[in-house]
Amino acid sequence: MRIISWNMGCATKRYCSVREDAWRFLFELAPGVVLVQEAMNDVPSWVRDEGTLFIRSAFQGQNWGSGVLVRGGDPKERAIDVAGSYVTAADVELAGESVLIASVHVCPGRDLAKNVARLGAALSELLTGRRFVVGGDFNSCRHFDAVYGRRTHASLLEQLSACSAHDCHFALHQREIQSYWGRALEPYQLDHLFVDGPTAGSVRTCKVLTDARTQSLSDHSPLLLELA
Repeated sequence: MRIISWNMGCATKRYCSVREDAWRFLFELAPGVVLVQEAMNDVPSWVRDEGTLFIRSAFQGQNWGSGVLVRGGDPKERAIDVAGSYVTAADVELAGESVLIASVHVCPGRDLAKNVARLGAALSELLTGRRFVVGGDFNSCRHFDAVYGRRTHASLLEQLSACSAHDCHFALHQREIQSYWGRALEPYQLDHLFVDGPTAGSVRTCKVLTDARTQSLSDHSPLLLELA
C-alpha cells in the first residue's frame, strides 16, 4: 500500500490556482491513502470519485484544512479536536483490522511549542494500544531543535514513544531531508509519517519527493510511504 502525506500550500494564494494539478500529481503516484494539509475544502469534483474524502478546517469560515482520502473500504470519520492543530481522521478496516488514519497540521506562530506538545499528548493517549498511520505537517523537526536550542521535537517524540510510534522516514534514513521550501532559512523536514509498532515491520520505503514539479505545486514536498 502507498500512503502519501502532503501540505498542498493552499493557505498561500500562490498555490490555490494549481491545486487541481496537485491532486492529479497525487493520483499519478497510485496511493491507497492520501493525507493532505492546507488543502482547499472545495476540491475538484473528480477527486471525490477517487475515494472517500473527509476534509475539515480548524476555524469556521476557513476554506482550507486537513483531509484524509481512502480508496476502497468503508472508512468512518473520527472527530478529533486538538487545540492549536488541524486534525482530520478516519477509522478504516485494513486486512481485517481497524486502523486509525489521521492527517495533522500543527499551527505555527508564537504558540508553536505548546501546540506541538498538545498534539503529542493527544496522540499518545489516542493511539496507545491500536493500529494507526498518522502523518502531516508537524511544523517540528530535529534540525529545528538544533537551530533554536529547543526540545520541541524531542518532546514530541518522547510523547509518541508512549504509543510505540515508529518514525518511518528517520528510521530508514537516520537523517532528515528538507521538505519545506517556503521561507525556510534552514533545511527543515517539517513533514513526518508515524505508524504503530506492528505496522513498522511492513515499511518498505519512505521518502521525500522533491523535484521541479512538486516545488511548482506547493511550498512543501510530499512524503511517500510504502507498506508491504
